[in-house]
Amino acid sequence: MKKITVNKTVIAFIHEGTSVLDDRAFGALSISDKTKAMAELKPPFLYVETFSSLSNMKVLKEKLLNGTDCSLELAYNGLEAPSDLSRVRKLYLSTLAPVLAAIDAFKPYYLFADRVSAEETTVQDIFAVRGSQTIKITTLKKIWLRAAPCWAKHWSDSNVDTNGKRKRWETPGKDYVKGSDISPGQSSQYVEFKANTVTIGCQIIYRYELEQFALSQGWEFPPV
Repeated sequence: MKKITVNKTVIAFIHEGTSVLDDRAFGALSISDKTKAMAELKPPFLYVETFSSLSNMKVLKEKLLNGTDCSLELAYNGLEAPSDLSRVRKLYLSTLAPVLAAIDAFKPYYLFADRVSAEETTVQDIFAVRGSQTIKITTLKKIWLRAAPCWAKHWSDSNVDTNGKRKRWETPGKDYVKGSDISPGQSSQYVEFKANTVTIGCQIIYRYELEQFALSQGWEFPPV
């Protein structure tokens, strides 16, 4: 597997005859660098929004254990899947299926928000990045652990009264975030928890955005 690097950033790699490109990194290149990179690539082309999604080892392990196709992730990280992985995985899942079904019947699932974030929250070093906004991942996880149980309770069927009206949102209160936890040079801010959002100063994080990021990071979801 050959990786194509420009200015120490991997912008593409060749996997089983397919040129896989990091759409975000490739789009940020100059015309000159794009031309040089394309000279090393051949069709067919496959665009991935960002290679950061391929380098998350925790997500990769979960995909392997769930039997999800993760050939790109393995190739990007220089790993090879066992030749009989697919057969073993199918046998494993079919054997466990009745037990898993029985376990699932014990508790309801966390109810996700209907919307899905259009602007992806990515990871850069210790920060979560969404557009021009940043926040430390450790701080974002603390916010998630505080907001998620309230969201789980509020959006469950048990929180609807006999008239079909959702009961009042019970806020977990406000929290305080150091400016350095948001981004360098920022002043400290209060975090306000609401039924559909978390507000940090003038930054608004929607419930569905935080849920999708928590899912990508493998954070624990509260029981309903």
